[in-house]
This record gives sequence, structure tokens and C-alpha cells, in this order.
Amino acid sequence: MYTEDFNTAHILEDGAFQFFHKANHVDENIHSIPHVHDKYEIYFFREGNIRCTVEGNIYNISPDDILIASPHELHRPMVEPPCFYRRKRIMFSPSFLAPFFTHEYSPLAFFDNRQRGTCNKISSGDAKSHGLIDLIEKIEDCVRDNTPSGTVMAKVYLMELLFGMSKLIVSTASGTAPSSDLVKEMLLYINNHIYEELSYEALAARFHTSPNSLHRIFVQNTGFAPGEYIQGRRIIKAKGLLLAGVPAKQAAENVGFSEYSTFYRAFVKHTGLSPAAFGKSSK
Repeated sequence: MYTEDFNTAHILEDGAFQFFHKANHVDENIHSIPHVHDKYEIYFFREGNIRCTVEGNIYNISPDDILIASPHELHRPMVEPPCFYRRKRIMFSPSFLAPFFTHEYSPLAFFDNRQRGTCNKISSGDAKSHGLIDLIEKIEDCVRDNTPSGTVMAKVYLMELLFGMSKLIVSTASGTAPSSDLVKEMLLYINNHIYEELSYEALAARFHTSPNSLHRIFVQNTGFAPGEYIQGRRIIKAKGLLLAGVPAKQAAENVGFSEYSTFYRAFVKHTGLSPAAFGKSSK
């Protein structure tokens, strides 16, 4: 039984694979900023009072549930106090599993073929009965071993894990989608007009409501404030432009930021890097 705070990390192949095991006592609400990563993620929640929102769908999390997130899938955990929050997280790039890809088969197809924010959760019961939890524990043992043979076995067990998850994930669309038709329309409109003016006032006028009501309804149904969701999606678009070689100021303007200073602060908050540093790091 774990009772103390801790944070362990195991990194393989220059960051292509990362395994984190973290635990901490939570005495106040933790709502991290909506974020994305450039790697595939598998969250294994062991303890805590947690909900996760992924692209506007809210998942209620029980101990030993598994949650997945693809690169560019906007998400964040919401931890309610008081609790002891313990989780394991696997992050990996496709390059870590390169030998297992063929022209006919991708072990990540089930990640990539989902609609964003759907089929993200595998329940603890399914995870246990299909051996997924045992595989996560075996992966942790292998990376802790920190040997060439351990790395090879971590890849083998990760492939087993992905194969088992692929059989389950299509039948576990257990998130709570926005119940409000108005919010569904808002999400669709925002994603179709992400490059345009999307102030609270403009959205409220578009949907015939007040800015305060818009904020309240959106948060209740998605777990995101409208501004958080819009900013997160714009940063995702900007990252793609920067990777394509578009200058930072032009990228900021192209994705709907009217002021470069606002874009710069938002980009650093979401990625931990300046736009220039992000562009260089990808080369």
C-alpha cells in the first residue's frame, strides 16, 4: 500500500518511450490546463477522485481504469480533494515500435481511427479480465531493469498491451458526451471556424445567449471553459504550421491570434517551449 508522495520516471531510446509512476496527496482541486502531447499516451489510474475531459467528453474514472489519448487530442485530468492520487502513464512515439509496423498493419490503428474524444476509456473490469493491468506491470518491471533485453521485452509487452486494447476500445465509448444540443453545436462551430474571431461576445451573439450563460453551459457540459478549448485547439494548429516551416508570427495570425504576445504566452504555457524553440526541436 502506497501512502507517501513519489515521482519516478524511466526514459528509453532518447525519449521515444517514457514510463511515469506518480503519487501525491491532493488537498485542493487540481484542474491542469487543457493540453496535448506529441506522443501516444496510456494512463493507468490506481487511486484518486478523478474525472478526465477529452475533447469535450467527460470520463468518470474509477481505480484501475485505463484512458488513452492520441497526439493532438486535447485533454486534462480533474482531481477532486481530498484524495491520494496515484497513476501510471506510458508515453511513446511510433518510432519505438517501428519493427512491428508493416504496409498492412499498424498497432496504432485503433488510436488513430477514433473520432477525437470518443472511446478513450477501458473500464477496470475489462482491463483486469483481459490481462491489461498485468501487462502494464510487466512493462514497468522491464523499464526498471534498464538493460537492452529489458527494452526489447518492454516493446514486446507494449505490443501485447496495444493488441489487447484494440479489441476492447471500440466497445468502450463510455465518456459522457455533451448533453446539451447547444454545446454540441458550439463545438462543431468552433472547430469549423477556429481561424476566425471567436470571442465570448461573438459566440454568445451567434448562439443567442449571454457570455455568462455561454461560459456556464460550456463548462458544465465539457469540463473546459470556451476560451481554454479554443486556445488549446489553436495551439495544436499552430504546432502543425511551425513543423511545416511557417514563421511563428505568421502561424499565430493564421490560427486566429490577433496579438503575437498573446500567442507566445499561450504557446509557452501549453508546450513549455517558445515557438522558435519548438520549431528547432523538431528538426
